[in-house]
Amino acid sequence: MPTEPPLHALHNHLRSESVPIPAPGVATPLMPTVPEKLISAMSDTSTLAIQIVRIHATNFKHEPLSQDARNWYTWHLQIGYVLAMSGQAQFILNGKIPCPDEAVNLTSHMNWCLADNAIHVFCLQNMSPAEVMFASEFDTVHTMWSALMKRHTKLGPLAQILDMKAILDIRFSLITPITDTTNNILH
Repeated sequence: MPTEPPLHALHNHLRSESVPIPAPGVATPLMPTVPEKLISAMSDTSTLAIQIVRIHATNFKHEPLSQDARNWYTWHLQIGYVLAMSGQAQFILNGKIPCPDEAVNLTSHMNWCLADNAIHVFCLQNMSPAEVMFASEFDTVHTMWSALMKRHTKLGPLAQILDMKAILDIRFSLITPITDTTNNILH
């Protein structure tokens, strides 16, 4: 008979077999620590049961994505936070759960397609019209996400010009903390 209560034993088991997922960055939305067994199961989509995803869109508090606003960094983090609270959605977005084979598991395939579409629409609803025109061209939300990341992080000379303009437009204020002003410059 085990000496530990079952809940503590499960917690210790999960903690001992967890691997850290990379910290949020430009390419990935917020990701939790996931048990090693789940990661290996996610790579084998023939056995993974994809559940219906409910996106908690009311938790999204951000202005629409726009190249003019240069708000990719904060926008993609907010999308990541909402999807992290929505079960498997974040793994579909970042490509960790590819589409299951329709012949092997029709239900998981259909649920994945519905989730992919829901995430795609959620992202499109929170974009400027120019971004919607660009992002609606992609078949999966993962390819859309990758293209958006490239579009917003690889601006080249245009980014330098926009940065110079932003620096020239900076106005320090006694009301706004200097840390907020410098944070706006950096992002």
